[in-house]
Amino acid sequence: MSAQQSRVHHYVPQWYQKRFLKSEQNRFYYLDLRPETVSDDGVHRHRRRDLLRWGPTRCFCADELYTVELGAWLSDEIERRFFGPIDSRGKKSVSAIAEFEGLSRSSAEGLDYLPAYMDAQRMRTPRGLERFQKLVDIRDRNQTLFVMQQLFQLNTTMWTEGIWEIARARQSPTKFIVTDEPVTFFNAKVFPDSKVGKYPGDVGLDKIGTRTIFPLGIDSCLLVTHTQFVRNPWSNLSASRLNARAYQDAMMNLLDIQFGRELTEDEVLRINLILKRRATRYIAAAEEEWLYPEKRVSVQHWSKLDDDWF
Repeated sequence: MSAQQSRVHHYVPQWYQKRFLKSEQNRFYYLDLRPETVSDDGVHRHRRRDLLRWGPTRCFCADELYTVELGAWLSDEIERRFFGPIDSRGKKSVSAIAEFEGLSRSSAEGLDYLPAYMDAQRMRTPRGLERFQKLVDIRDRNQTLFVMQQLFQLNTTMWTEGIWEIARARQSPTKFIVTDEPVTFFNAKVFPDSKVGKYPGDVGLDKIGTRTIFPLGIDSCLLVTHTQFVRNPWSNLSASRLNARAYQDAMMNLLDIQFGRELTEDEVLRINLILKRRATRYIAAAEEEWLYPEKRVSVQHWSKLDDDWF
């Protein structure tokens, strides 16, 4: 391994994490939802702290997550050559869309690449990688990383065909949290602890009622809903949408993007509750209180979270 080769790989990029900090902050309130019980001396056991004060360099990362191992030879080519360019373009796209106030040259360029970045973000997490291993029945990590590159942009066609809304929390005291699953699928009829939703599985994007929730920063969030569901909210949410497809060209009318909606605090709390329940292990926020939306949200039942606001 060369001296320059990275060993710690962030599955949620540091630049993205920083979008969820206040201007004067450099550390999160970082919550471990499943802290381990460990023993330092082999006899006495203790539970690790669940709440930490860490900055982006220490959050949402794992050792050698994307390292390819061939005998004694190790390579971080996937981290540098695959995710590197994706992050570079994705950073510009997320920034452009977070500030979207109508069609402009910069927003059009941002929208052009955002679905690809979202797809990479969804597949690069530990859960995403395990989901791929289960999907293609591969046990070897090297093969999983190679298959991941082949399946890149699996969801972009359906996202492009959906209804996009950029909702904001600028008037809400509570802002958005960031989790280890930033691109979150939500379907009111598929519960997180169900057979389908249980780790590492997830409800499919092809289902009529599956919405995509992607926070763009501390006070903006992208919501993508299938057109079929928008046209008929009484559809069977767990049925497959018409013409669900992948890797095909699709056109988006940029003038149809909805924006300008300011969410109430309860609406922000509902989104944060969904994000927290769909997280695998870690969530983070600029304020400690924001990590516990269940304490203040008006409704907690999964099937009721989007009854009157999505």
